[in-house]
Amino acid sequence: MFSSLVFPVLFFLTMAGRTTGQILSCFYEIENFNVSIIEPSLCTHIILIGSSNVDNIGHFQEPPSNVTEEFVKLKNRAPVKLLLAVTGNSAHFTTLVSSEATMQQFADESLAYLDRSGIDGIDIDWEFPVWSWGAKKSDRTRFGDLLRILRQKYGTKKLITVDVAGPPTIAKYSYQADYLNKYADFVQIMSYDYHVYDPILNPVVGFNSPLRRLPYERGILAKMNSVFFCLISSKVNLRIVSGSFFTSLLYFSCKT
Repeated sequence: MFSSLVFPVLFFLTMAGRTTGQILSCFYEIENFNVSIIEPSLCTHIILIGSSNVDNIGHFQEPPSNVTEEFVKLKNRAPVKLLLAVTGNSAHFTTLVSSEATMQQFADESLAYLDRSGIDGIDIDWEFPVWSWGAKKSDRTRFGDLLRILRQKYGTKKLITVDVAGPPTIAKYSYQADYLNKYADFVQIMSYDYHVYDPILNPVVGFNSPLRRLPYERGILAKMNSVFFCLISSKVNLRIVSGSFFTSLLYFSCKT
């Protein structure tokens, strides 16, 4: 769980997706919700996480009204962009993208909420297309369909951001760079959990969020770091930057 503090997460120095300029995005989770402890001038974008999700029939679930009312008060204190992170069980996202009608309804309902609340956009946190339990191979292309429909509905008046997996063992199955570049305003790389111990798949320990490989790492272990992700993203023209998710430290940026 996050604490009741804002965590600066990703530092963007160059163009990422459709967005240009410097971006410092921060995640905030409601726990004894109190926006007075947030200093919004530290961030260019603040993303509210843990209050909205996709339900088991693929519908958009908005935050409680009192949460929304408190969150938007941050706009009175700094010229910051506010986004709502939409999370949920991976199987629920698969249900969402399985039908054009469901995706259209999700786009309509989320846009109505954003317009009503004054929040500037949504952050799609699907962990992970194709990869997770209950997923389907079609998730990879249908995720692009979802982003396309959202962009068609939102136009340029609302932001669309996406959180994607850092480990290449997941990312190569889950995403297509072309739709991320075309429809997302920026893409946030979850550059952590590179080394999660598993007796079969990863029977070694290592840094959770390594910048680069260590000299003794070989094979797939040599790819479990953020520098490798930057190299791969540049080859497929994915305009991203990467950062450390669970720390308040400025981590690094990939310049592509």
